[in-house]
Amino acid sequence: MDIETPDWATGKPGLYAITHDSNIFYIGKAQYSNAVFREAKNRENKWIGYFKKNGILPNNIEDGAAYEYVRNHCRIYVVIIDDAKLIDVIGQIEEYLIFKLQRIIYNRLIKTPTSSFSIWNNGKLPSNLPQKL
Repeated sequence: MDIETPDWATGKPGLYAITHDSNIFYIGKAQYSNAVFREAKNRENKWIGYFKKNGILPNNIEDGAAYEYVRNHCRIYVVIIDDAKLIDVIGQIEEYLIFKLQRIIYNRLIKTPTSSFSIWNNGKLPSNLPQKL
């Protein structure tokens, strides 16, 4: 969480998965001019709210301690989508992933996807993400 964005990935759009102690709990996107690492990092307040709501963190925890908890227990996994032809479908891919993983993630907005995809994971993965969706 506290590693700087590599130069080659600066400003790149894509998808991200946030894990908490190796369990995926959030899927998000950074589309068009958004940067995937920055977009994921900007969600820390949302994660802290989730942890408080679910009793993982006490409601009265100080901000500094809450951010420290996130840095120690959460990880960001990203997919950089550098192909200009695929940037328009990032939102559809995000919907599909949220729909397929809805039983194990925190995302509140579950939509029925309008497109079908076949997604293969070939990189370093969170432990509970299936090889194929």
